[in-house]
Amino acid sequence: MKNNIIETDILIIGGGTLGLFIYSQLKKKFRNIKVIDRGGLKPKIAKKNNLINKGVYHKGTFKKRAFGIGGNSSLWGGQLAEFTNAEIKKYELDLGFKKNETKKIYRRLYKLLNIRKSDLNNFVKDHNLKIPNKYGIKYFHTSWLKEPNFSKFYKPCLDKNPNDFIINAKAEKLFIKNRRVTGIQCLSNKKKYLLKAKKYIFASGTVETIKFFQNNKNKIKLNSIGSYFHDHLGIHVGNIQPINERKFSNYFYNGIYKNSKYQPKLLFKFSNSKYSLSASGEFKFYSKYEKEIKKIKKGYIDLLNEMKLSHLLKLIIQSIKLNNKFFELLWLFLLKKKIKPFYDKGIYFYVQSEQLAEKESYVKLNKLSKKFIIDWKINGVELDFIKLFALKTKAFLEKEDIAKLNLNNFSNINQIKFKKIVRDTNHPSGGMIISKNRKTGVVDKNYCVWGTKNLYVTGSCLLKKSSYANITFTSLAMALKLTDYLKKNV
Repeated sequence: MKNNIIETDILIIGGGTLGLFIYSQLKKKFRNIKVIDRGGLKPKIAKKNNLINKGVYHKGTFKKRAFGIGGNSSLWGGQLAEFTNAEIKKYELDLGFKKNETKKIYRRLYKLLNIRKSDLNNFVKDHNLKIPNKYGIKYFHTSWLKEPNFSKFYKPCLDKNPNDFIINAKAEKLFIKNRRVTGIQCLSNKKKYLLKAKKYIFASGTVETIKFFQNNKNKIKLNSIGSYFHDHLGIHVGNIQPINERKFSNYFYNGIYKNSKYQPKLLFKFSNSKYSLSASGEFKFYSKYEKEIKKIKKGYIDLLNEMKLSHLLKLIIQSIKLNNKFFELLWLFLLKKKIKPFYDKGIYFYVQSEQLAEKESYVKLNKLSKKFIIDWKINGVELDFIKLFALKTKAFLEKEDIAKLNLNNFSNINQIKFKKIVRDTNHPSGGMIISKNRKTGVVDKNYCVWGTKNLYVTGSCLLKKSSYANITFTSLAMALKLTDYLKKNV
């Protein structure tokens, strides 16, 4: 081991979305940084054979995890959503932010990631859209990254500093003395290495981070590791039949507005004495041309990012395959900057709901089998909340002569069937939650692991509450807060 010691100032475990973002921020101040990742230079989906499912099947963990530089950013579309103002006001301090700090960090993120936020207020005025308050739902847009794959977004920085990245290296063992981590043992190509740093940051994704800390629970003696594992709940609630095609397209077709890509959605929030939940709803269009249209969209984005002849040729070939459908796409885009969806297989209203986090919902190590049990539990109270959202959406769409929403099949399902057909949305969260003391969570308000002085965790694993939509943007905001803190305290 003496000959296999690597020393650095900052060690980041995980070279995915958050790991690369943190690296890009800290590299501006610290010269000596190392990033380790269990995958290679190109992220690949890897099947996990050390996981056992016990509760509701969490498909995203078993099927949709990419390892390698860039991680899961190679899989997602780059959709960004902020917590609502009400949630920020209520939970801002619990997330580790100071009062009124969250919105400021959101604004900084837009600049750092070169995102032009969708201008909703002017969009609504320009398109003469109205959603009366009487329906209890709100209309909003999510913004999108131009380049969602962070290994491509940060490519200049990665190419300039290749020696900062240690690939195919799995973090295994933690060494602690006097509350300070003195090193992390990792395995790479069947060789063991000891990485020593002043500060250690885990940004390896929810499940992988939990697994490491479960394996080292004898060193990090915290009972809450792995608890409150949750995700967003996704479910199709009914099919849609437009009443007025023009109004429906004005409200709900994706498009470009003032050089910003947007996706229209509906938002619903509900609070009572027992629980507080929020959810978003969107329209899913299904067509036999789905694959070809995706290829054209990707080809167009590739051409915008890199003006290469090869990208142009691919785009032309895919366009020819679509025949007249391509011209329908092109005409609507040129005329109204909207992306025409084809729905010969139907339109469905899809709800993504926040989940009530359960303490007994966990990821834990089975010491006998040496495998990790994922026992994802769903309370079930979310079903009534989603049904209420669906009814309010139906009232809005039909009374405003936009579309009909058929809820016949969904209205009659009970909690037992709900738990069988609902799915996760690839947003695993919790398991390493923020808390006011070591008895109720894993990290403090600065995301430092309780009982340590130099070990930090970031990502959605810190969240006990996940709001209504993709939590990556808020996770990035928390990561930015952590880098601010480390720049002042190393």
